[in-house]
Amino acid sequence: MLPVFAREVLRVGPEWLGALIAAAGLGALPGALAIAARRGFLPHGRLFTLSVLVAPLLLLAFTGLRRR
Repeated sequence: MLPVFAREVLRVGPEWLGALIAAAGLGALPGALAIAARRGFLPHGRLFTLSVLVAPLLLLAFTGLRRR
């Protein structure tokens, strides 16, 4: 889905597609470290459930954005 989004919506080539994929990885690393550091603060099961419920809502909101 990301290659099509990069090509059709952002109108960028493979270099920027690589940057988009790298940005997802760079965002995942601090998130994983933050979850590991908060051990005991919020149960991981509850955090996982919250993530599973919120992620699709954010994707729907993102797809509603239009490029001007």
